[in-house]
Amino acid sequence: MKVEIIARETIKPSSPTPNHHRSFKLSLLDQLAAPIHTALVLFYRRDEGGCEEVSETSRCLKESLSQTLTHFYPFAGRVKDHVWVDCNDDGVEYLEARVDSPLSDVLGQPELETIEQFVPIPTEVKGPLLLVQANFFLCGGIALGVRISHKLADAATFTTLITGWANIARGSRDAVSLDFSAATLFPPRDDLFPVDPIALDKLDRIIQNCITRRYVFDGSKVAALKSKSTSKSVTQPSRVEAVTALLWSVIAASKSRLASQRSSSLIWAANLRPRLMPPLPEKSFGNLAFPMLLQANEGETDLSCFVCHLKRGIAELRDNFGKTLDEEEKLSLILDHDMKIRDWMHNMDDLIFYIITSWCKFPLYEADFGWGKPTWVSIGNRCLFPNIVTLVDTSDGNGIEAWVTLTEEHMAVFETDQELLTFCSLNPSVLN
Repeated sequence: MKVEIIARETIKPSSPTPNHHRSFKLSLLDQLAAPIHTALVLFYRRDEGGCEEVSETSRCLKESLSQTLTHFYPFAGRVKDHVWVDCNDDGVEYLEARVDSPLSDVLGQPELETIEQFVPIPTEVKGPLLLVQANFFLCGGIALGVRISHKLADAATFTTLITGWANIARGSRDAVSLDFSAATLFPPRDDLFPVDPIALDKLDRIIQNCITRRYVFDGSKVAALKSKSTSKSVTQPSRVEAVTALLWSVIAASKSRLASQRSSSLIWAANLRPRLMPPLPEKSFGNLAFPMLLQANEGETDLSCFVCHLKRGIAELRDNFGKTLDEEEKLSLILDHDMKIRDWMHNMDDLIFYIITSWCKFPLYEADFGWGKPTWVSIGNRCLFPNIVTLVDTSDGNGIEAWVTLTEEHMAVFETDQELLTFCSLNPSVLN
């Protein structure tokens, strides 16, 4: 499959950013976010795609993106330092690409190596904070690849950008109303240290030994998994809790089968917006996900026990943030958690930790740019580090796709687990 870039340009906000918005302050949670880009690809099936239609579609995408940037103006700027973004309207990168194959070739057998071709690659360390690649297939199908700086956005903000852009492209007159109060609630620190270079060096030693697999839990299997995860103490586990519990338990079991005696822990990110007191608006801009640090007991195998750990983590988060906190209390709470994560990274030779993030319940499948809703939404880039799982809704909203990244040795054991395979399928066709 050949993906040819045929056009590249910079898209700037349709209206200049006002002077009083020219400097955007990062929050403490933005500062602590990993200095990486996150990518998604939205696939749209269409039956037509002549040159004139491709040109018109691309024009619509660019014009609506320009209008969208007037609301999401920090994305059109550049990171100045570890506290400020210069909202200078330098713009975002937009690429147009032609694909010499039908979209069904991708959807029939999804491969991350192929999907990554549909997402633009940053070429500058301090370059655009948002990059878009519109890929047009021979059949008329479209793959819209979007890459965004994690320094400015979590999954909720990423989704708000995508759906807001789609609404504007469709001609919606509903105002895009964002809340930019994160830095006021969680003021940044000038004295924060960067990510520990010792820990990064340890990660770098195993970076090349990673493999990513896609596992799909359809709605009926998720329902069965929820039932199996139910106990006297947990009567109604959610879809995400049930799937997370299974993955965590299988990862722990496969670790034991490798004869590794290191204990394992889970970092599970939770959206703070509805859990603060008072709650933040759904469209609050920035990183407002908080990592919960969870640990299973050695030898634990019952799914309901893993769900209990998740429930307790959420309850603790609610207890910590669901009350009025002064600035010093919030600072202490966040930095204590960050220090624990740094300690884990320091002790990687004695401890295995896993990160599970969820894009479920975010309305990515509602992103209609004027040619219908997406057929499929996929992650757009592989994780550079092992022990990371990303959960995404299936198109019907009932199932869950899990993109699992482990070392090759660990994956060889994980992917043969019979309990796992009872509830999911390995990389099935999207067309089925």
